[in-house]
Amino acid sequence: MKRVIQYAVALVAAVFGHLVATRLFPEWPLVVDLMLIVVIFHALEGNTLAGMLGGLVAGWASDALVGPAFGLFGVVDTIIGYGAAYAVQRIVIQRAAGAALFFALAAIGQQALLLVLSMVVLSSPELPGYHWILFKAAATGVAGAMIFFLRQRLLNRVDVWRRTRRTRIRLDS
Repeated sequence: MKRVIQYAVALVAAVFGHLVATRLFPEWPLVVDLMLIVVIFHALEGNTLAGMLGGLVAGWASDALVGPAFGLFGVVDTIIGYGAAYAVQRIVIQRAAGAALFFALAAIGQQALLLVLSMVVLSSPELPGYHWILFKAAATGVAGAMIFFLRQRLLNRVDVWRRTRRTRIRLDS
C-alpha cells in the first residue's frame, strides 16, 4: 500500500509539473515526459505487474494531457513499464550513468512505439521532428539519472543516520 501511495504522489507531482512547465514553455511535451520518468522509476523495483499497471495509469494521464485520440500513451507506457520492470529483473543498475542510459533507452523505445502505433491507428498522424526524439531521450536520461542519484544519496544518509544515532534512555527515579 505504501508503494501505491508513493506512486500516486509522484504521478500527481509529475502531472502538476507538466502543467506548470507547459504553461511556461509550450514545447515542454516534446522535450520531457515526466510521466515516463515516473513509470520507469516505479519499474526499477522489478515488479512487472506493478510496472505494467503504473505504465497504464501514467499513460492515461499523458493521454488526458497531451496525447492523441485512441489512448496511444496508455498502450505504449504499459508496454514500457512492463518491459522496464522485466529488464530490471535481469540487470543491475547501481550508478547514475547506468540509470541515465536506462531512462534514455526507455524514452527512445516509447517514441518508437508511439511512431509505429500512430502510423497504424491514425489516418494522418502528427509526427514530431526526429531531433525532438533525441532531445527527449537526452532530457529523460539526465532527469532520471539526477533523480536516481538524489534518491541514492538520501537513502545512504538515512542509513548512516540510523546506524549512528544514539538512543538516550533516562530512568528517572
